[in-house]
Amino acid sequence: MSQAAQASRGSRLLVEQTTALERVVRQYLILDDEELLKDYARLRANFKANTSELSLQPLDEPQLNELKQHDRQGAGAFTNSCSADRRRRPTRRRSWKAT
Repeated sequence: MSQAAQASRGSRLLVEQTTALERVVRQYLILDDEELLKDYARLRANFKANTSELSLQPLDEPQLNELKQHDRQGAGAFTNSCSADRRRRPTRRRSWKAT
């Protein structure tokens, strides 16, 4: 596969993986299901592997810096979202039943 095709594929994967990460974070914040943290960890590992693979492409310095920054921002986004959500939540959640 050519380098351009690999870079294009890697870029598409990053977009898809970012969307999946965001979806899992939103689900976790709503459902508070610990299993979603495992999903997030798995997706995050895949995302990091993809960014590592993409960083091996012949990128210029600004592109490489942007890729690294995106990776760092992604790592903090989940922690920041969860921390903010935990501060807003009551200590005890109500159980909602359909009537």
